Amino acid sequence: MPPPANRLLLFLAVLALLAFAAAALYLGNRGLTAAGAHLVLAVALLPLILGAMTWFTPVLTRARPARGAIRLLPLAALVAGLLVVAGLVHWLRLVHLAAALALAVVATLAFWMHGESRRAIGGAHPGLAWYLAALGCLALALLAVLATWAWPSAWLPARRLHLHLNLLGFVGLTAIGTLQVLLPTAGEYRDEHASVRLARDLKYALGGTLLASVGAAWWAPLGLVGLVLWLVPVVGLGAATLRRRARAFAANSAAASLSLALLGFALLLVAGGLHALAIVPAQGALGFFFLAFLFPLVTGAVTHLLPLWSRPGAPLAEQARGRAVLARGAALRGAVFVGAGVLWLADLRWAAWLAAATLAVFLVQALAALRRPG
Repeated sequence: MPPPANRLLLFLAVLALLAFAAAALYLGNRGLTAAGAHLVLAVALLPLILGAMTWFTPVLTRARPARGAIRLLPLAALVAGLLVVAGLVHWLRLVHLAAALALAVVATLAFWMHGESRRAIGGAHPGLAWYLAALGCLALALLAVLATWAWPSAWLPARRLHLHLNLLGFVGLTAIGTLQVLLPTAGEYRDEHASVRLARDLKYALGGTLLASVGAAWWAPLGLVGLVLWLVPVVGLGAATLRRRARAFAANSAAASLSLALLGFALLLVAGGLHALAIVPAQGALGFFFLAFLFPLVTGAVTHLLPLWSRPGAPLAEQARGRAVLARGAALRGAVFVGAGVLWLADLRWAAWLAAATLAVFLVQALAALRRPG
């Protein structure tokens, strides 16, 4: 039986996959509402990312695992996410309560992570700075929501600011910062320059996020500059991945799904730039973000991490067997997700049903992988 912290991570991972499947079905049927979007972002993704941060931080700081109340922060974030959805469906004031609760969770986690970083012998891994920057962007996004309580007239720019700080900042910084390390690990190859890129490129990703967010809220040309800055770390990681393409795109490897998620994020930045230039409309961008980036990202990460979380301390061969079950068809699965995102962006809503069916297959694989031998 996994320890309680691991059981929580397993619960959050399965919850995220179920929420993704529900969102894909909803995308194919009715499109995407604010409540549906927050079912994915606030109920599924926020607790899972915070849970992963509590798990990765001791690795990045060479410290003991998170203990006590820190381990429960993802559950508090889940409560906040449920309040957001309830508020969007029934009573809007609940959204401000949820934002305040989530802000308290984020501040507590960031304070703990910063403390662990300062205590790390020899300094923390540079990936931790990406996590702290991601939490900072999430805090700003939540403050934008809280600001609308006092200034309701600022709702539209605050909404755009909130959206971009979440997608490019909280999710984007967390994802790209993690992929720099997780991609080589999943693909079983060395990337000697990953730490150098992490230390060098954070200023481009964070600066790009802030400029893109402010630009989306008030002045589109500024947003274009931000998206160009964001391409610096993405292109750098993409080039490193292509140099190891035989392993990074192996048909039955978590790395293939993660590599395709990186491609999806790059395409999102390009589409955002074209929107800033008034060449393509913004309609469908959030659905594309879910299908072409989040789905291959989370399924790829779960493929690698689920056996580690469900069988800590088990022989490597046993973990590898579980990983092999999850990784079966990973390249095809990731390609379907990215393709579905592109089709969705072209206003072909049936593509979301294809993504939902693919997720259903992966859920079956996940249940099979969680079964212990014998």
